Amino acid sequence: MPIPNLSERDFKTVLEQVPLIVVDVLIKNADKLVLVKRGSEPFKGSWHIPGGFLVYGEDPREAVSRIAKIECGISSLVISDLVGAFSLRDKDPRGHLVSLFYTIETTDTPVSREGEEVAWFSFRDLPKELLWYHRDMILETSQ
Repeated sequence: MPIPNLSERDFKTVLEQVPLIVVDVLIKNADKLVLVKRGSEPFKGSWHIPGGFLVYGEDPREAVSRIAKIECGISSLVISDLVGAFSLRDKDPRGHLVSLFYTIETTDTPVSREGEEVAWFSFRDLPKELLWYHRDMILETSQ
């Protein structure tokens, strides 16, 4: 529905200029966290926090469950509250993203999707191939 006083064309132009929302999920168990090694671009070969785009009409907490299940095979989880919101402007080739960052606790064993790897890492021993801005998000929210 267009904003009053804007033409349909102008409204579409506005929509092309707003950030996209992603939900990132820090999956942890005691002093370890789950990371996924990307099997596709962007950032192919980098470890990252499981995440994905928020789907229109989806509650962010529903997205947390969906992402944990799809990216890591995790269905038994306890979702924390939102632990942070991060602007990823100029950090991702897909455009200006805003990350809603959640933490979940699980006892499930993560399972890799085809073409990707998934593994537990200690907070004290993060891989050097970890996506740099995800490293910053982890460090900022785990202090």
